[in-house]
Amino acid sequence: MGVDIYMRWERFGEEKMSNPNYKNQITGYQDNGKAGYLRISYGCNNYNEAISPFFWNWDLKKNFTNEVIKKFEEIINNLSNKEKDFKKELLDFAELGKKLNKDGKKPKIFISY
Repeated sequence: MGVDIYMRWERFGEEKMSNPNYKNQITGYQDNGKAGYLRISYGCNNYNEAISPFFWNWDLKKNFTNEVIKKFEEIINNLSNKEKDFKKELLDFAELGKKLNKDGKKPKIFISY
């Protein structure tokens, strides 16, 4: 149990030859995959800080624009280093969003509390 964050984008999860990342995008329930999926468990040692980047003016469905990503990265960079691995995971998530925006795929974030 905890918070689940999903990123979706144009042509996400299409099983076609033009999508070489299909197996990383789809791993089962709700089209969750390694690419564009974060889970923050209630059991996380630093749960309140780990979820803080998702508690600032977020709708449950939000366009993950470059402006939103910039603010997201600022919050992440201000987190302590108690959860270094998770901080890196958050920054990788932001990088994926930047790449998708650059490619014109219009990423969106869906948050499930």
